[in-house]
Amino acid sequence: MEVAQEQATERKVVSIAALGSPIRFRILEVLTEWGPLSPNQIVLSGMTADIESMRGKKTHKKQLSHIAYHCRQLEQAHFLRIVDERPVRGASMEHFYEADHEAVFSNVQWAALSKEERESVSGVAWRRFIPQVEAAMRAGTFDSRLDRMLGWGPLWLHEEGWRRMAAAYADLFAVVEEIRREAEVYLEETGEDPIRAIYGMFAFEAPQLQKVMPDGLRTGPPGISGRAEQSASGESRRRARR
Repeated sequence: MEVAQEQATERKVVSIAALGSPIRFRILEVLTEWGPLSPNQIVLSGMTADIESMRGKKTHKKQLSHIAYHCRQLEQAHFLRIVDERPVRGASMEHFYEADHEAVFSNVQWAALSKEERESVSGVAWRRFIPQVEAAMRAGTFDSRLDRMLGWGPLWLHEEGWRRMAAAYADLFAVVEEIRREAEVYLEETGEDPIRAIYGMFAFEAPQLQKVMPDGLRTGPPGISGRAEQSASGESRRRARR
């Protein structure tokens, strides 16, 4: 059992490392949403054209080679699988990929990474999320529903409070996943047009605020904010005695 768990963790670590590139996140995103596509179809769709690594590829051949390479890497990391092959000119084959699963990891799998690896994956995911919000705002869909959700704010927590909040987010994520699966079955059975939605969940430790305001008040948590403390240096003490 321990060997199997170690092997699963090792495979997942390799998978996470494979996501440390914006183009791979985009490929996974496109295939998750649109279903099986070949690298050629991904290039022709234009859905990866805004990624920096693609902007440097001026010809279709270079773009296709770039996308095909990253599709192969994602397949090796078990994020994609080949579902069809079609012969093209010569002896080559056109491979069609579909998303094997999304980039979702358990706490144990996430903990197996180094801090640098976690930061790399988080950075790519965040850079992919922001354009989703901006695109919805430009299209006018962000506020098209009165029950859309948007909110954020600072919290001052103790360790137990942090654990409770993290557990609440984990429970909410599980509920959303259940709703997604049920909707997938319903839409398949009824043929009803789907509502494309984006959701995001964020909870992270923020850096402590040390800014001293012009009136001498230091920003900080409730019960802690107050007059800025005098410097403990000898020079400050000497000035205070004069």
